[in-house]
Amino acid sequence: MSRAERDGTADPVEDPGAAESGSGRPAAFGPWWPDARRLADALRTAAVTVLAAAVAACGLIVWAGSGKAGTPARIEVGQGRVLQPVVPGRTTSAYFRIVNSGGSPDRLRKVTWSERNTPAELTQHRMTAEGGGYRERADSFTVPAGAEFGMSRFGPAVAVTGSGNWRPGDRIAFTLDFERSGPVTVEAVVTPLAAGEEEAAGE
Repeated sequence: MSRAERDGTADPVEDPGAAESGSGRPAAFGPWWPDARRLADALRTAAVTVLAAAVAACGLIVWAGSGKAGTPARIEVGQGRVLQPVVPGRTTSAYFRIVNSGGSPDRLRKVTWSERNTPAELTQHRMTAEGGGYRERADSFTVPAGAEFGMSRFGPAVAVTGSGNWRPGDRIAFTLDFERSGPVTVEAVVTPLAAGEEEAAGE
């Protein structure tokens, strides 16, 4: 034992666990020691992640439990409507509501109609940079499994050339051909243009 130790003049040995920083964590463990706030944030983040995964898993279980997951597409097409153009011979739009209650997606490939027995044109509404609307030709539309696919003036539609012989209430037969479900024939009722619809129908 040295003289300094006998006389009690030696510097005391510092206990690393006794010194604490101003934030309440031992200084010897550095600035990244997880204090209470950081632990709470980490636990909240983990809880949100676990909850999201649980919800997704429950959705898959319900879908599979219903017996529909992986089953063939099951397409139903409701009665449609076709807009009567103000000017005969002008391009107009027809709209249909399609429901796929099966467990697999399907694809609408083409549409024909009885008036001329010629293919109609699948179109999708688009917007220009200046805010103007127009219709762009589409090759097909996908109908997701277990979902509804609706057509509208600001969405998918079927473009046809209107007839001067149409009267409101007339019924025009259309055949919608699906990749998996095959052809489905339904009627569309001739409907007068409402205010503001003329521009959309003629796009």
